[in-house]
Amino acid sequence: MIRRPPRSTLFPYTTLFRSGGLSVSSIVVSGIYHLAEIGKKSPPAIDGDKCLKFANYFLSRKQVQVVRPAFHLLDVLQVLSANKLHVPVSVSLVSSLAVPVTQPKATVSVSNLVGGSLGAITLTLDTIAGKSPVVVNKLFTPVKNEKQLYEIDLSSAKLKRGMYQLHINAKPNTPDARLVGNIGAKVSLKLVTEVGIENVEVGVGDIDQSSAPRMTKLQFPGKLSAALEADYHQKIELKFTLKDKVAKETMSVHQAFVLLTHKKTGKEIVFVAEPDSANAYKFDLDVQSKSKDFGSLSGTYELVLVIGDAVVSNPVFWHVGDVEMTFQEQTVPQRKDFVDYEAKPEIRHAFREPDKRPAPIVSNAFTVLGLLPLLVLLILWYKIGVNVSNFTVGFGTIGFHLGLGGIFGLFVIFWLKLTMFETLKYLILLGIVTFLCGNSMLSKLATMHK
Repeated sequence: MIRRPPRSTLFPYTTLFRSGGLSVSSIVVSGIYHLAEIGKKSPPAIDGDKCLKFANYFLSRKQVQVVRPAFHLLDVLQVLSANKLHVPVSVSLVSSLAVPVTQPKATVSVSNLVGGSLGAITLTLDTIAGKSPVVVNKLFTPVKNEKQLYEIDLSSAKLKRGMYQLHINAKPNTPDARLVGNIGAKVSLKLVTEVGIENVEVGVGDIDQSSAPRMTKLQFPGKLSAALEADYHQKIELKFTLKDKVAKETMSVHQAFVLLTHKKTGKEIVFVAEPDSANAYKFDLDVQSKSKDFGSLSGTYELVLVIGDAVVSNPVFWHVGDVEMTFQEQTVPQRKDFVDYEAKPEIRHAFREPDKRPAPIVSNAFTVLGLLPLLVLLILWYKIGVNVSNFTVGFGTIGFHLGLGGIFGLFVIFWLKLTMFETLKYLILLGIVTFLCGNSMLSKLATMHK
C-alpha cells in the first residue's frame, strides 16, 4: 500500500526532520537559499516561520561529533546568517539560569546563528510569564565594551521564587526585513531563595494516645542533647515549618524527607514528610507498623531531615538527633542483603541427535533402481540398433554433445559439493557454448535435408 503524502503545508521540512539526517537537511536548506539568491527571488518552500523552525532544529544538533555532519551544520548556519532573505535572531541567556530573588538580574546575548553581530539593537523586555504574567515593557541596558550583551534588573517587578520566561523583543535601529524570530523570543530564568526551618519539635508518644507525646523544641541547626527512646508500643513525631527568608512567609518544597540510618549496619530508610493546608510539616512513625520496613532491626538510628527544591539555594541536610528503637522479636529470617558471587552451575545445552542413516542395503537398492532406466535404454539401443547415419563430424556437433554432457556432469558436481551460485556461474558458460554449437549443428542438418 502506498501512503498518500500529508496535506499539511509543513510537509517539506517535517519530512526532513523525520528522516533524521542532519547532513541531508543542511544540504537541502543551504541549496534552497543559494538557488533563491541566484534567481533573485524568495524561496517558495521556506518562509520566515519555517526558516526559524529550521534554525531551532540545527541549533539543537550542535553537539554533533562526526566530521561530515559538523561541516554541513557549520555551512548551513553560515548560510542562514549571511543570506539576503531570512536571518534568524538568536537571543540566549549568558548569565546564570538560577539567580537570587534578592538580585534578579539577567544578561542576554543577541546575535545571528554563528554569533555574529546584528548591528545596533534596541532590546525590550515585553512580559514575564510565570504563575501570573507581568507586563514590564522595560529596556535592556547594553553591557559596556560588549556589542552583543544586554542586561536588565528585575527588582522593580517584585518577583518571588519560581520559574519564569522572559518574552523579549529585539528591534534593529536600522530596519532590516530579513530578521526573523526577533519578536517574542523566550528566555528561561529561575529565581531562588533561602529556606529557614522553624517551630521544630521532636518527641515520642504512645500509639494508643493514653498520654501526650513528650516533645522537645529545637533550633536549627541544633541537635538533641540525648537520644530518644521508642519501642514497638510508641511512635516518633517530628513537626516543623519552612519559611522563605526573603518573602517572610511559610513555604512548601518538593523534597522533604526524614532519613533514618542504623549506626552499626549503615542501613537507611527514607520517609516523606507531608505539609498540611497551612504548610506545617508533620512526620509520624509508628514503630510497630513499620517494623517490616526496618527488618525488625533494633538499635540506635540517626534521625536526619533533608530539605531540597529547585528554587531553594541552600538545601538542608540536618542531623536532628539519635533515636533508640526497639522492635518486637520476629521469628522471620532476616532478608539476605549481600550479593552472592560464587560460581553458578554450568549450563549445558542438549541438541537433538541426528537422524540415523538408512542401512547400506537400502542405499544400494535405491541407487540400482535409479540407474535401472538408463540400463534398460542401453540394452534397447543394443538390440534395436542405433542410427548414427545423420551424425556428422564437425565442430558444432562435437561441441553440442560435449556441452550437453558437461551440463549433466555439472549437475552431478552440484549435488556433491558446489553451491547454487557457483553452479550458475559455470552453467552460464557451458550454456552459451552449447547453445552456439547446437545452433550450428541444426543449421547443417537443415541444409542436408533440403
